[in-house]
Amino acid sequence: RARGKAMELIWDLDGTLFDTYPLMAQSLRQALLDEGRDVPLEHIRALMNVTLGHALEQLKVSQRALERYKENLHKAGPLGVQPFPGARELCERIVAEGGHNHLCTHRGSSARWYMDAQGLSDCFTTWVTEENGFPRKPAPDGVNYILSRSKPNKRHFVMIGDRELDILAAHRAGIRACRFAGGEPIESVSTEAEYKIQYLKDFFNVVKEEEK
Repeated sequence: RARGKAMELIWDLDGTLFDTYPLMAQSLRQALLDEGRDVPLEHIRALMNVTLGHALEQLKVSQRALERYKENLHKAGPLGVQPFPGARELCERIVAEGGHNHLCTHRGSSARWYMDAQGLSDCFTTWVTEENGFPRKPAPDGVNYILSRSKPNKRHFVMIGDRELDILAAHRAGIRACRFAGGEPIESVSTEAEYKIQYLKDFFNVVKEEEK
C-alpha cells in the first residue's frame, strides 16, 4: 500500500459488518408461522439476499406479520446478532493506520443499537442510516454525503458490501468497491466490484491502495 495514504472504508451493515440475516430470516419465518404459513427458511434467506423489501413483497407479508417480525428481532436484543469474524479487527486496523470507517445502511436506529452493544461505534466517523432520508442504494446519495463530509480524496475510498446494490452505489459515486461473500466461495459471486473477498480477514491482502 502507498505509504502515508490511509484508507477510507464505507461499510454496509446487514450481511457485511453484522451477520444479521440468520436472525432476520428466523424472525420472519416465526411471524409467518404465527399466521399459519410454513415458509422454508432457505426460501426466506434467498429472498432476503436480494433485499428485505423484496422478501416482504414476494411473500406478501401482512402488516400484522411485519409487526410480529419486528417484535421478534427486538426480543433477541442487541446481542442477538454478532459482527462477522474479522470485522472488529478490520475496523480497528483502518483507524490505527490513520483512516476512517463510515456506515451506509438502509437500517434505522437499530444500527447504533447493535454497534453500541458491540463497542464498534467509536470506530466510525460518518453514519448514514434510514433516518437520513436518502434514497435507498443503489442510489449514490448516501455515499456522496459521506464523501462530501470527508477530507480525503475519493481515490482513498472503498465501499464494502454483500450485495450488488452496494457496488452500484459506490460506482455511481465514483469510488471503488469490494464485494464481501459472507464466507461463501467467491467463485460463486458475480460482481462488477473491483475486489471480492470470502472473509473480512482477506481484505488487506486483496485490496491494495493505488500507488499515486
